[in-house]
Amino acid sequence: MKLSLLLFAVLGIFIYPGCDSDAQTLTTNSNQPASPQGAIAQAKVPVTVIPSLAHNEDYNQIILDIILHMPPGGGYSVKKIALDNLRASVTFKLISSTPKLDIVPVNAEPSFCSGATYLVFLELVQHLLDEKKLLLSANDVQSLLIKGQSDGEGVWGRWNANGPGTARLFYELGMGKSFQSLTSAKPGDFVKLFWTDQIGAKEFGHSVIFLGTRATPQGGVIRIWSSNLNVGYSEKEVPLGKIKRMLFSRVLNPSALQFVSRLPKRDAYLASMLSNASTQEEMSDMVGDKH
Repeated sequence: MKLSLLLFAVLGIFIYPGCDSDAQTLTTNSNQPASPQGAIAQAKVPVTVIPSLAHNEDYNQIILDIILHMPPGGGYSVKKIALDNLRASVTFKLISSTPKLDIVPVNAEPSFCSGATYLVFLELVQHLLDEKKLLLSANDVQSLLIKGQSDGEGVWGRWNANGPGTARLFYELGMGKSFQSLTSAKPGDFVKLFWTDQIGAKEFGHSVIFLGTRATPQGGVIRIWSSNLNVGYSEKEVPLGKIKRMLFSRVLNPSALQFVSRLPKRDAYLASMLSNASTQEEMSDMVGDKH
């Protein structure tokens, strides 16, 4: 593994977990043992839910609307320039004491899958802030920035991690629910697709947003949006037979982001996925999927 990482570094190629390419992430490994549960999930921190958010908002529909306004194409890359561009595409501003994320997706081109889905997530957060339906401090908003965090570190480092990165983040914060049943999926859900049976260091997968399914003469397909190989931001259809595992994550309580500063600096389980493998049972436990 160390030799492979050195070779990638010399070539200037940076591969991100959850993306189309059959390669591993190039980040720092953690020697910490995996914890059975995230500190926030374990402590069951009470979350103050804004009533209008809890009952009247369809976050999935907002996500679908955001996708419609994402710039098409732009190219796909897993080189360092893609991460640099992603980082530069999101900036923090304080306008009349109100924190704001300035998000310019076209500046994140060429893009990669987990970066594309994270931008959509940030667009959702900013939409709710603009509508005064989500209240976050300046520190909370700044914690969402991409700063090159390693796998399992901070919000972006969790989202971008091998294994169930997005689902683990949702579980730690109490921000939503995660599940593996396609029959329970709803357009606008975030999804981790696994191309192989592996979870963790040897996995190959794709971070996407679920759009639906349809039948074809060749069999069923899943419709997704992400940054896709050879294209960039785009919709795509994938044969269900090509997918070994799917892990869906649905936003239900974005107000939980007000507790983002209580997240442990690094989630040991996700950090360990750089060099270790996980099992189906362990992953389900780590994301609160009891089905």
